Amino acid sequence: MRLVLPDARKSVEKYLEGEDGFELFRRRRERAMHRGVSYTRWECMRECFLSASQQQKVLGSETLAHQNAWDFETIERDLLRVGFSSVEQSAFQSSGQSAFSFEGCFESEANEDYRSLYVEATKS
Repeated sequence: MRLVLPDARKSVEKYLEGEDGFELFRRRRERAMHRGVSYTRWECMRECFLSASQQQKVLGSETLAHQNAWDFETIERDLLRVGFSSVEQSAFQSSGQSAFSFEGCFESEANEDYRSLYVEATKS
């Protein structure tokens, strides 16, 4: 199984570094401005942790978002707990399985390696 998830660690690090130019933050600021809202860096980072009940309120009715935030250490532990025997951190277009060679062929936030976490897990 291959997972592509928002990497919460990357967003938190960019927030702590004061990285206002981080692409994800810039995109979130632009979207907020279209709704007449001016975002701080914290508000940009906070979107990584929105619950389903808050998504429409914060993002508007035309936007979907992930409902969980992960770092590799946590997703690895959780996958091992539920019976996966091997969990490896991977990279964009760097899978050990040819079935995932399509990655990058379609426009998707999954292609944004600056903010994504790539994980491959197997069950024996």
